[in-house]
Amino acid sequence: MMKQGYSVLFKKPKKIILDTDIGDDIDDAFALALAVKSPELKIIGVCIENAIDGRTKIALKLLHLVGREDIPVAKGLEVPGLVGKPPANQVSWSIDYDLTEPCKLNAVDFIISKVKESPGEITIISIGPLTNIAMALKKSPEIKGMVNEIVVMGGPFYIGYGIKIEQKPGSDYNLGCDPKASKSIFTSGIPILSVGLQVTAHL
Repeated sequence: MMKQGYSVLFKKPKKIILDTDIGDDIDDAFALALAVKSPELKIIGVCIENAIDGRTKIALKLLHLVGREDIPVAKGLEVPGLVGKPPANQVSWSIDYDLTEPCKLNAVDFIISKVKESPGEITIISIGPLTNIAMALKKSPEIKGMVNEIVVMGGPFYIGYGIKIEQKPGSDYNLGCDPKASKSIFTSGIPILSVGLQVTAHL
């Protein structure tokens, strides 16, 4: 038992890019706060889906509050109809925040840059639509062989939550926002870990 604990304690943290549409349900904010405090993860950047200032400011302010202004936040490219403005109650929390600025690189170029800097070491965790990642792979297809893994919050294996489920695959919000991007990721050949509704419903 002690040997196992020792190995976990000194295990090298995984390099992570967190891709998120933070600003709707509270789960993405919880995920970001947990990730930056986890000794198992080294967050090298946060990418925001779509070029929406409200979502970007939420991430910037949260990182400021936990003392991690060193983590860059990159805005996605503008994709009409992808994800809209977050609810007013979340925007009001960060609307006047101006202590830190987003990264000069957009999310697509940020992903490409960081993967090329550390080939084989970067795990991309997506807790929103897969648009940023798909656009990065399309722009620089050579990085497909450089990404360690993509972890996707999406892809239900059954429809519904809890005991009210149908025994057949279904879609969900994250994957359904950009079906073409989702397909390109799942057929990219990059190792995929899909965490579906049947897991997240219990967290």
